[in-house]
Amino acid sequence: MQANFFLPSPPLKDFVAYYTFLGREGIGPETKAVTGYPSGYADLVWVLGKGPKVKIEGQAFQEMQGLNLVGHFDQPFSVDLSSIDTVLWVRMKPHGLHALTGLPAKNFHNKWVHADRVGLPSIRPALYTRYDSKNGRALISKLEAYLVKHITRHFSPDARLSYVVRLLEDPKCPVRLKKLSETLGCSYRSLDRLFWQKIGQSPKRVVSNLRFKSLLAEVQNREDLDWMQLVVDFGFHDQAHLIKEFQKYTALSPQRFMRSRQSIGFGLYA
Repeated sequence: MQANFFLPSPPLKDFVAYYTFLGREGIGPETKAVTGYPSGYADLVWVLGKGPKVKIEGQAFQEMQGLNLVGHFDQPFSVDLSSIDTVLWVRMKPHGLHALTGLPAKNFHNKWVHADRVGLPSIRPALYTRYDSKNGRALISKLEAYLVKHITRHFSPDARLSYVVRLLEDPKCPVRLKKLSETLGCSYRSLDRLFWQKIGQSPKRVVSNLRFKSLLAEVQNREDLDWMQLVVDFGFHDQAHLIKEFQKYTALSPQRFMRSRQSIGFGLYA
């Protein structure tokens, strides 16, 4: 499976983390189905041609078409990549869907929806459905023009939210929620309302998801892992706490996860 990464242009750097092109070329049986893990980030998926099929717990696989908004999830979900042509997968920052739609982010909690279901106009697919080095930036430019237009229309700057998002982007910065609410001059209940309205999950869950996302990235990049050092680096109470988090997010122990890890899954979700 080909995966190609691009950074956003300056007007969108506060809302988009990166873009990923996924193409059929090079797909092997080991990457036909991958697991998505809660990450603390939201996603936008623009499907050109045949799209991925997504399965949330208790539901059948459903194929994505056109422009899709993917909210924050509390549990892993399955993605079938076996029949896709080209997908532009946009990793949005935690508040990205609220900025794009102006809607309460909690509306997207544990679900993905087509853009037209939330009042966004459709974006016409390109005439080509395969990514190559010549058309990639043109596709991104088309989507970025769409994003800038609707974010400008729907998003109102919020100093508290900007501060929270900047803080959350530092993977090694332990976020103490009580101290955060004190810094912002609000109660924890007000902080909770801010997160549900603008990000789409509770503060505790967002912080936990982002920590696990950073942990997965560390696991991906290293073969010889010192698990006790990871406990210290990521602020777990002890090794048992780390193992419990792994099982909560992946339904696997760290050892089983390492044996079954798939690189494309990291590219999508971690």
